[in-house]
Amino acid sequence: MENNTVTVQILGRDYRLKSNNEPEQMQRAAAYVDRKMRELSAAGLTSREAVSVLAALQLADELLIAQSENTRLRRKLDEMSHD
Repeated sequence: MENNTVTVQILGRDYRLKSNNEPEQMQRAAAYVDRKMRELSAAGLTSREAVSVLAALQLADELLIAQSENTRLRRKLDEMSHD
């Protein structure tokens, strides 16, 4: 696998990322994180640390919900394939 490098911007700061993911995927992920952090900043949070932690918690919550839904759908598909 190839190591790709891309520079992204989150809350006005540049971050250089290296990953096996495609650069477009890394840019989409960074844009999503930036959007979440900007929403929290617009809500009145001024501490970068608080914005970062709350954004991480929101993203973790979304991930856990998506994983649960994925598991539920896989079980349903498995049940349907056995019927």
